[in-house]
Amino acid sequence: DRRWYCWLPALASFLLLPVAMLQYFAADSTRSLLFAILPSILFQIYLAPGVAMAQSLVPPSMRAFTSAVMVMTVNILGMGLGPVTTGAISDLLSADFNLGADSLRIALASTLVFCLPAAVLFVRSAHYLPAELDGRATGKNARQESLSVLRGLPETP
Repeated sequence: DRRWYCWLPALASFLLLPVAMLQYFAADSTRSLLFAILPSILFQIYLAPGVAMAQSLVPPSMRAFTSAVMVMTVNILGMGLGPVTTGAISDLLSADFNLGADSLRIALASTLVFCLPAAVLFVRSAHYLPAELDGRATGKNARQESLSVLRGLPETP
């Protein structure tokens, strides 16, 4: 079933929340490193299905551009804003709430808030993926059909 391209990342995003909490709030560094194995795997599960979906939904001439936009987005948001935001939250918690070293644990855990919306969006996209992939084969897509209905225009062949 092609919807697993969306369901698998949704499941990984949903499971990541409790598993990463185990890592972030482990009693010692040895346990934290052991608990880090599963979150590391779950963090990466979205990548292969995401790339496969993106490549399947665009014409062959747009695949390189699509990959470039995906890599740029992940790098800017994940590797650019992520550490800066986490550090700012940690500094705020440490200074204003006197949490000391625990401020980093809480700041890291606060970034997991995005796991649940990501899971919901992956599940929601699974509903549309088959129609989009079928539309790709016929030259139509669900977005074009939705826009034509909203505008009151007939569907384009």
